[in-house]
Amino acid sequence: MNEVGIKNDDKILSFFVSPMGKIMPIETHGNNVFTKQDYSDKSVLYWPSIINHDSSSNDVSISINYISSLTQENHRNLLEMLISFSRADQNGFIMSANRAIEELLLKICILSLTPSKDEFLGKPSTNEKETTNFLTSAATYSYQLKFLLKVICKAENLPYISKDLLRTIEKIRKDRNDIAHKGKIKRNLSNQELVDMASSVTCVYSLLTYILDSLSNKPT
Repeated sequence: MNEVGIKNDDKILSFFVSPMGKIMPIETHGNNVFTKQDYSDKSVLYWPSIINHDSSSNDVSISINYISSLTQENHRNLLEMLISFSRADQNGFIMSANRAIEELLLKICILSLTPSKDEFLGKPSTNEKETTNFLTSAATYSYQLKFLLKVICKAENLPYISKDLLRTIEKIRKDRNDIAHKGKIKRNLSNQELVDMASSVTCVYSLLTYILDSLSNKPT
C-alpha cells in the first residue's frame, strides 16, 4: 500500500477489490475487506484461484479507504468513538464520545476567554494557564456545555447547539460519569440509542469544529 501513497501511520478502514480474474480469498469474503482485519504492515497478499494461462499474473482494481495520520491525531477521540460504535463496545463508545466533545469545547473556551497579555491582570506569561485552571477547576465541562458555549456563540454571532442535541450530549456526559465512578452505566443501550448518540455527537462535533475554526480565523 505504500506504493500508492499510504503511509505506515495511516489507518486502513477498508478496501474494495474488483478482480478481472478469479483470485483468493475474495471468493470467500467478497470484494469488501472489513476493518476488523489487521493491515498494520500495509501489505495484502492475494493469489490466483484459477491460473490464467495467457498471463503470469491477474489484474485487479483496488479502492482503499483510509485515514491519514494527521487526521487521526487531530480527531483521535471521534475516530475511537466510531470504532467503538462499529464494534458495539458500549463503554468505549461513551468514553470516547464524551472526550471528543469535552476536549473540543475546552479548546473553544480557552481560545475565546483567554485575555490578551495586555488585558490580563496577573503575570502576562500566565494568561492562558490561569484561564485553563479556571475552566478545569471551576467552570468545568458541564458548565461550559450549558452556559459558557452559549455566551460565546451569542457574543460571536455563531450557531449554538440545539436543545435536543444538547440533551443527548448531557446524557452521554452522565453515562460517562457512571462508567468512571461505578464501572458501568445504569442500563444497556439499545442499537437505536447508540445510533442516535453517534449521530448527535457527530453533529455537535462538526458544529464545535466550525466554531473553533471561526474563532481561530477571527481577525485580531
